Amino acid sequence: MSDDIVVRNATHTDLDGVMDVEKSWPIEMQAPREKFESRLKHFAEGFYVALVKGRILGVSTSKIFNYDSKNPPKTWDAASDEGWITKHDPKGYALYVVSVGVHKEARGGGIGQRLVEAQKGLVQKLGLQC
Repeated sequence: MSDDIVVRNATHTDLDGVMDVEKSWPIEMQAPREKFESRLKHFAEGFYVALVKGRILGVSTSKIFNYDSKNPPKTWDAASDEGWITKHDPKGYALYVVSVGVHKEARGGGIGQRLVEAQKGLVQKLGLQC
């Protein structure tokens, strides 16, 4: 499957497909559409979708912030602004990957790996530290 995977930045027209991926998770783990809209609004450059044959089967989001190693965020909620990424800092120096999700029908096929590679490429492109 990995040769058929296309990873690109998400757009607003992708949100239905993003929610299809999200709905493949147990309900208690699902984020509402509004969180993905917020992530797209605050840092579209760090919002990727992975497509196979035109269908969105993976999603990854991130934010930039100033990581304080002496006082790191204690939880995912603290690091990700409870998933809203409202404290994204374009002048920060570190990338925090907020989410990587793959539709249950496509897990184990390399989609998650390709999404992480895209985030790592963003670190290099923007000259970030981590």
